[in-house]
Amino acid sequence: MRHWLTGSLAVLATLAFVASPSVSQPAEEKPMVDQRPSHVRHLNERMVMPKYGTKAAWEARAAWLREHIRVGCGLVPEPERTPLKGEVFGKIERDGYSIEKAYIESRPGFYVCGNLFRPLGKKGPFPAVACPHGHWGEGRFGHKPEPEGSVPARCITLARMGCVVFSYDMVGYNDSKAQIGHSVASTRNELWGISLMGLQTWNSVRVLDWLQSLPDVDPNKIAVTGCSGGGTQTFMIMAIDPRVKVAAPVNMISCTMQGGCECENAPLLRIETNNMEIGALMAPRPLILCSVSGDWTKETPNVEYPAIRSVYELYDAADRVTNVHLTGPHGYPKPHREAVYNFFRKWLMGIQDDKPFTEPPFQVEKKEDLLVWQGRELPKDAKKRDTLEAHMIAEARRQRDELLPKKPEDRKRFEETLGVAYRHAILAELPKAEQVMGEKLSDSVPDDAPVLPLTLGRKGKGDVIHAFLYRPPEPKADAPAVVLVHPDGSNALLNPIGGEPVGMLAALLDAGHLVLTIDAYLTGESAKLRAVRDEAMKGKRFFSAYNRTDLVERVQDILTALAWLKGRKDVKDAALVGVGQAGAWCLFAAPFTPEGTRVVADLAQVSSDEHTRWQTDLFTPCLLKAGGFATAVALAAPRPLLLHDVAADLDAAPFRAAYGAAGAPKALRIQNQECDAKAIANWLQR
Repeated sequence: MRHWLTGSLAVLATLAFVASPSVSQPAEEKPMVDQRPSHVRHLNERMVMPKYGTKAAWEARAAWLREHIRVGCGLVPEPERTPLKGEVFGKIERDGYSIEKAYIESRPGFYVCGNLFRPLGKKGPFPAVACPHGHWGEGRFGHKPEPEGSVPARCITLARMGCVVFSYDMVGYNDSKAQIGHSVASTRNELWGISLMGLQTWNSVRVLDWLQSLPDVDPNKIAVTGCSGGGTQTFMIMAIDPRVKVAAPVNMISCTMQGGCECENAPLLRIETNNMEIGALMAPRPLILCSVSGDWTKETPNVEYPAIRSVYELYDAADRVTNVHLTGPHGYPKPHREAVYNFFRKWLMGIQDDKPFTEPPFQVEKKEDLLVWQGRELPKDAKKRDTLEAHMIAEARRQRDELLPKKPEDRKRFEETLGVAYRHAILAELPKAEQVMGEKLSDSVPDDAPVLPLTLGRKGKGDVIHAFLYRPPEPKADAPAVVLVHPDGSNALLNPIGGEPVGMLAALLDAGHLVLTIDAYLTGESAKLRAVRDEAMKGKRFFSAYNRTDLVERVQDILTALAWLKGRKDVKDAALVGVGQAGAWCLFAAPFTPEGTRVVADLAQVSSDEHTRWQTDLFTPCLLKAGGFATAVALAAPRPLLLHDVAADLDAAPFRAAYGAAGAPKALRIQNQECDAKAIANWLQR
């Protein structure tokens, strides 16, 4: 094919350096630099609440956000709601209330411990209040001089008012510390949707289950309040669980600080969202926002409160949200507690009384008298961190195997569980053709050149993909255009000495295919931007809570390239072909492609969900919890799919079953050996 490449190789040589921002450019060239590596979102970045013009627009967004939060917390598919096996004991009676030790089993062998405060001398059933605590050293026993505040004070007072109150441990605090510390972070855990925030959020879900089961609780009157890290737990559970009827997150929802602890930063959680939007998910249920001048909530009266109130206004429910702002430091001070008491009296208890309720004097018990495991053995089945993680991974594998479609009627449940989790783990989309920009790198190269150097990108997204469009010497009408992806970028598809196409690229061109090769995110020429990204990441924690991973950015680049190629007037059909490690990237893109798109994916001998590549180029949070390869294949069905270089010990039975359930068993081809380039070209033309 040298005859049609005459002159084109020289063009490639002169333009190959354009991706590098450090090299000066001739005037006719159009250098574009990908903005993604230089902008790393982080917890201390100033956030903006989007504006929603209609209730319908907000509710569509709210449904997506609730799904996204649940997926990020590892709650899709939802863990099994096993028996709680709650036990309440050690009753202490005081003036107008009692205190008891209590624990429940949120997962088999994993216990939520705390203290249950109940009214005395009143007739139930009573409203219930869940009280998560923040990062004070004493946890649920935190009792500091004002204005820092007291956890027991609000529990005692709420019980005296006529509420059943459960004050429970953060993971790794007080009684919980006997099982596990306040960290579970690891790359492997992220893949399986295991996080500290996920554990705590599920604990809160099970706390609500338990409170509703108590005979002296009105199950339709549940509230939650907590401060700081307890405020985060409050807005997380109120966001996803409609059983929370009234909420009071104290000194936490902020436009400038999203939460500084691992337990406040589930992977995926704040990609393209923030705590203001999450807080607005409470609408139209009653919500009180407490803030102070001396911490990150100092702007609440002018920023966060109006932003959240704007959503309440869509429901004509602005009277159900309020803000109480104080001058002072971070904490849950008495004036805030009293504001919450009065808000709860009105909206939770239905007391219409204009006389303000004030907090009476209270007695704080000794910590030793309230600890659940004080002088008591942990249950024999109590798990430590390693056995808890092993249990959660085993459950995720079992759910995956149960939910993958085997019959046509299985597909709906699969889409609503693993399918939802997958689409939130792989946060990518096929853009419309008009949303994608394509520009030649040099005006000196004619549009019909055998090789056309390009940059591609989505409008308003700041992404730049360097690409080459290759025209075949003898086009064939039945040969679909192809997006061809190599893990080392476009130049890896060329002879390093002569620069002519070799291997897969040569075979596709010889077979008459129009071929678009790309440097997917941080590969090929764009690999030079790794240093930019690494510098931008310095000092910024919880990367995957705020940013897409390399894998997701590469999947997006593949889809962007496909959208551009399919949008060309001279292209009728387009296919995806991934070489080597890029084969899996194309497989993960397959479910987002148009129906009928042919996809060729080299699985490069990835043998199981324990393979090391899952923690490198195949890493993105919750992907294995969502089903990994098996879910990608099932979502890709019934598109024609060729999987090759498949490890002999990789269980491909679910792949075949999924295609059978989609009514297209013949559309799937699986080959253990690496497929010959010419054979792939032939398959694309069937």
